[in-house]
Amino acid sequence: MARHHYVTGFDEKFFLQFTVLAQALSLYEPDASLYVCDFGLTDGMRAFFEKRGQLLRWDGYEPGMQAFTLKSNLIEFVAPLLTRPVIWIDADAFPTAPVGDLIEREMRSLAVWSTADLGMASIGQFIDKYRAPTFLERCQHFGIDLGRTYLNSGFFVINDPFFLRRWQEEANLMPRGEMLFEQNGFNIAAYLYGGIGVVKDGMWNLHGADLAALQCAPDSFGGLAVRCRGREVRVLHATSEQESYHQKLPLQLRSERGELRWRVKLLKDETVRAFQMRMAASYIEANRVELEACGVL
Repeated sequence: MARHHYVTGFDEKFFLQFTVLAQALSLYEPDASLYVCDFGLTDGMRAFFEKRGQLLRWDGYEPGMQAFTLKSNLIEFVAPLLTRPVIWIDADAFPTAPVGDLIEREMRSLAVWSTADLGMASIGQFIDKYRAPTFLERCQHFGIDLGRTYLNSGFFVINDPFFLRRWQEEANLMPRGEMLFEQNGFNIAAYLYGGIGVVKDGMWNLHGADLAALQCAPDSFGGLAVRCRGREVRVLHATSEQESYHQKLPLQLRSERGELRWRVKLLKDETVRAFQMRMAASYIEANRVELEACGVL
């Protein structure tokens, strides 16, 4: 049995995106437990995940809530899981190597493990670029050095649930119109809480301009062996500023209800894109009967 839980969250528009993550995780870590936070799923999707024991819900959820708002309230969704470490992975990210054993070995000594945002050199650079006055005010209030690494909350490991409560509190103080208020609250909570481990090389959450430096080849799992600047990449994240290294493309699926179209974020690297599409197709075919029974397809 896995000694940790994987968690993601998304709304109905991201369902097909999620299938890439789910299938890739099962490929590299067949015994992994992956849970889904309901950030605005359809009734059919809820039924599908509930039957599989994967659905996480929050009584405070209201239709129309932003995904960032819901993510910053992660403590409310994952409370039943907190007897073990929780590994958050954004629904547009996916593993390209086994990760569980390394997490157990290398990321249990501190309360929180996170990754650097590869587009930002520091908190100060983020504030200068996006004019985030409340974020600046909170950093100054707590004496957080603006030269510290700006953290990306697309992939992180939680060993102490009290961090999640502090994150919730900080994010709730941020104006919803301020750029990446949820992630800014994450940064404040991480540096205030203590016991933070920062992975700076990006190999656990490779995104942004570093996606241009990928080297890919088939691996022994039937997946990808991905390297960047000579290092093994374990998690790829299909996000980049102004979609420089990824594209949102519509994919069609045939179902009992006819042709369905979902937009999926695919990397521009052709090898990785083919892997993403294969993962999505494999997940759909493996679960088609249940998906059609629940009205998802």
